[in-house]
Amino acid sequence: MTERKFDVREVRLDELDLDPNINIRFEVDEATVVRYMELFDQLPPVDVVDDKGTLILCDGFHRLEAGLRLGRENVFAEVRKGDRAYAVERAAVANAKHGLPLLQEEWERAAWRLSKLGFTQEQVAKKLGFSTRYTQTLIQAAKVREKVGAPTLTTAHMRQIWRAPEVAQVALARMAEEQHLSAGQLREVAEALRDGPTVVDDVLKDAIPGLTAMRDRLTYIRMFDDVVEKVRLLEQAGITPARLAGMLADPNMATRWTDRAEAVASYSTEVSKSLKTGRQLKVVP
Repeated sequence: MTERKFDVREVRLDELDLDPNINIRFEVDEATVVRYMELFDQLPPVDVVDDKGTLILCDGFHRLEAGLRLGRENVFAEVRKGDRAYAVERAAVANAKHGLPLLQEEWERAAWRLSKLGFTQEQVAKKLGFSTRYTQTLIQAAKVREKVGAPTLTTAHMRQIWRAPEVAQVALARMAEEQHLSAGQLREVAEALRDGPTVVDDVLKDAIPGLTAMRDRLTYIRMFDDVVEKVRLLEQAGITPARLAGMLADPNMATRWTDRAEAVASYSTEVSKSLKTGRQLKVVP
């Protein structure tokens, strides 16, 4: 960003245009405001762009809040001539370089806004001080967020959503918000959707129930794998667990597993011991 000439002057707080499409941050950090109130007269000027008489605040929202709470009417500002696009650029770059560290979602917002101004990924990376690869991740996450909404989801969630089939992304985001899925849980569902085209068809017919069923199915698979590992231990011990085998073959495996979980877990522990001692065990009744 080419540095423009500026003048430092006092401006009235109520003159400042507080455009939410320019502010990078999602919310005010209370601890920062309190600290700024204590140091208010020592703080640097806020950053303002003068767009034909409209004073757009680019950087200094926490300082502004501190001034308002102190009952101040004026604040010192560095004022530069420019348009609203220039204000967006200044806001993204200024917040990246100093002040309260940005959240990952705020970095995402900054990268996306710079990208929409026409800067290349390489240029955005340089302005924000990131690698081109990480900047690409931020921009891609922002693109998906613009499409699916989901303001409460993190950048990590967005990364998983864009890996799912495009036709299922909106439903996937909705489910993640409604069920408060972690990014890790979301990854499992996204991978299953990507690897199973028929699952996508099911999702499109009935989005949320379909995805919920897929999440449950993944849980059952983990249960199944756990049981299979126990069967392997049993085989090594020379034991044929008839009841356990019947449970694996049962279509209502999940219910049966829940009912027998404690007994099977206890049996598995005994099997592990038997592998060390070489003694044989009786099948769990």
